[in-house]
Amino acid sequence: MTDIKRLLDAATPGPWEPVPEEGRHGPYVTSDFGSTIADCYYMRQKHAFSTETVPSNYMAEMAPANAALIALAPELARRLIDAEARIAEIREILKWEHTDAFDLRNDIQAALTQPTDGEKL
Repeated sequence: MTDIKRLLDAATPGPWEPVPEEGRHGPYVTSDFGSTIADCYYMRQKHAFSTETVPSNYMAEMAPANAALIALAPELARRLIDAEARIAEIREILKWEHTDAFDLRNDIQAALTQPTDGEKL
């Protein structure tokens, strides 16, 4: 978790906001400082009957969602750090306050460490 905290501390402070596509510019993400965090450009392909370019449909459809997800990164990182800290607190409480319920503690700790979607907590 220290790597996520280090990255969050080093990154441009949030909140980050997605900006919808406008004209020839794809969606992008900005900060409160007005700086661009990320551009979600998508591939353009030559139109078969002219020299104009048109967006590739599948990339154009994903670009707004990509920008929205990128904009959520600081908040998601903070929530992950907070959740990990809360889990550590709960583990400490279970370890010290339930010494008379050893089996209960083990069952709860085992449940907390079970892989979720292929990852360990």
